[in-house]
Amino acid sequence: MSRFSKLRELVTRARSLEAEARRMASNSPERVERLIAAEEHRAQAEWLADRIDDDEYNARLVECLDARAFPVT
Repeated sequence: MSRFSKLRELVTRARSLEAEARRMASNSPERVERLIAAEEHRAQAEWLADRIDDDEYNARLVECLDARAFPVT
């Protein structure tokens, strides 16, 4: 898979997850999970496109892990 294809796949998946989340109830744990997964995909896409460095990428992944561990609904 080419780099561009991988980037497109990640961005498409992030948008799809956000669209699913918008259709769910605002206090739904599944909504929170989809939004977190979308952010992970977006962070990976930005990292692959060299828009963010390794430290920023890891920081964003840690934020996602924190959000999963302590979800606020």
